[in-house]
Amino acid sequence: MGGFQDHPAAFSVDLEDYYHAQLVREHTGKARLASRVEISTAPILDLLDRHGVRATFFVVGEVAQEAPRLIERIVGSGHEIGCHTYAHDPLWEMTPESFREDIRKFKEAIKGAAGDVPVRGFRAPTFSLDGRTAWALRVLAEEGFSYDSSIVPARGPLYGCPGAPIGIYRPSTDDPRHTDPSNPVVEFPAPVVGFGKTRLPVGGGIYLRALPFRVYHALVRRVLRKRPFFLYVHPWETDPGTPRIALPRFARWATYTGITGMLGKLERLLRSIRFTTMSKAIESSGLGG
Repeated sequence: MGGFQDHPAAFSVDLEDYYHAQLVREHTGKARLASRVEISTAPILDLLDRHGVRATFFVVGEVAQEAPRLIERIVGSGHEIGCHTYAHDPLWEMTPESFREDIRKFKEAIKGAAGDVPVRGFRAPTFSLDGRTAWALRVLAEEGFSYDSSIVPARGPLYGCPGAPIGIYRPSTDDPRHTDPSNPVVEFPAPVVGFGKTRLPVGGGIYLRALPFRVYHALVRRVLRKRPFFLYVHPWETDPGTPRIALPRFARWATYTGITGMLGKLERLLRSIRFTTMSKAIESSGLGG
């Protein structure tokens, strides 16, 4: 590649509605609010179309069931489909048995919306795969997934698996901080930048929304000089019309800061970085297949 992009960059969308967000559902429960997912996702799809980019959409099964035309458009545009669970429950609220049931329910929802599309990748809601929930990796392998993207190798207020590798690897199902070459599931961890002993996540979300674009872009460039990178974005955090739920101060800041400027930031990223799907980025590492 050359220049600052010596490694591939994947563009991913966690396809969920605004009420699925962790800091929202903690205060609203599982109340079904008026959906905006189709309205919120359309501008992202338009943006990807304009730049000729194929992305990976990690879909919540409830969305596939309730908005099948949206899934049809995503698949018809050549994007990759991944699993983001059926109901957007974090792994720490599940057991291996309920997780397996959730995955199978998700697959039924996707099949109902778009037919037999391949689903090779998984991303846990709230990046909730860590030492406590490492059992999920074994279930993913048994259910036919080839890659996961649920580990944040840094400590954060909501999630994190500090000490885990920062590059693409095959994780141990006993402790995802360690590698296991025999694991059929490849891990593409959330990108981080190191500052001494501190690791700052830079994959997207609040980090992209809150940081000035030049700062964020410089951090992404730093990652791409050393290893593959993925961007993640939720449709609700690009939609100025996202309903503002009454939340505590930190939750309100983390959920709604920077929403109005997000589509502009995505446009600038697409102009300067060559993006592809998660699967293709993993294949380039030599661990895909």
